[in-house]
Amino acid sequence: MAKWIAIALVIGLCGVLWADAKSDLDSAKRDYESVKSKYDDQKSRVESYLEQSRGLRSFDKDKLNSLIEMLCKQDVEPNDRDVDDAVKSLVQNAVDSVQRNYSDTLRTAMDRVGGIERILEQAKAVRNRAKDLKSQDAVKDDASRLTDDAQRLADDTDRLMEKVQSDLKSLDNVKQGTMNGANNPTIRAKMEYGKEKHKDLQNSYSCDEREVVVSSGRPDCVKFTQDDCQIIEFKPDTWSTGQAESQARQYLDDVRRKFKDDDRAKKCKQVDGLPFFRTVGVTYSACRS
Repeated sequence: MAKWIAIALVIGLCGVLWADAKSDLDSAKRDYESVKSKYDDQKSRVESYLEQSRGLRSFDKDKLNSLIEMLCKQDVEPNDRDVDDAVKSLVQNAVDSVQRNYSDTLRTAMDRVGGIERILEQAKAVRNRAKDLKSQDAVKDDASRLTDDAQRLADDTDRLMEKVQSDLKSLDNVKQGTMNGANNPTIRAKMEYGKEKHKDLQNSYSCDEREVVVSSGRPDCVKFTQDDCQIIEFKPDTWSTGQAESQARQYLDDVRRKFKDDDRAKKCKQVDGLPFFRTVGVTYSACRS
């Protein structure tokens, strides 16, 4: 009798252990399905993020080209603070625009990284539970399959993380684009281009006075040449020579009065007791994007 009781106890105990193992496996499978669903959702979110990131890089490129085009149209003269401030404002507006998009994209990337990390932890936890259940004969085959599935999910999640992190590294290049503002070599060169062209032309035209201050503005060049004194205005070729000359003409009366007692003005033709200056417009090739 005792023998049969012992056998019954063993059978009962085995049944309990089998039931517990089966219950643990079913729980692990449910957790796996839950994590797999989260992974699928996160994968879709990553694709959306990557599209956003590509859009930012395209936006940065377009914004940089647009900024350069605007900078090239500016008549930036040496020591012209108003124009210089306007140019800096153009640059800062472009920087701010890209910065906002960059910040939004970076926040999205950090959200994706955090979500992926949580999924990876959960996938590994399911894998470890399934691996422990492989020691239970009653469920070892199913537990082995679940272990493999969970491992593949963890591997897929790792690859998803690598994709986001790789994109984040390339996203840093945006910082060196428009966001770098005047520190971007291309932007800096375009900002300085007009100033350098004015200096080159002032040298090549042997200007006697440069950026002289009069009430009507600052003529680029004043020359005291025998019987042919000149006021010369230099403009990028986004202006016409006629427009440049018209600008020079605006300075004429002020320049005549300013230099009427200057010995150099004795070289000029005299009209109504004042030196006369011929107004000239000169254009140079504007920078190109």
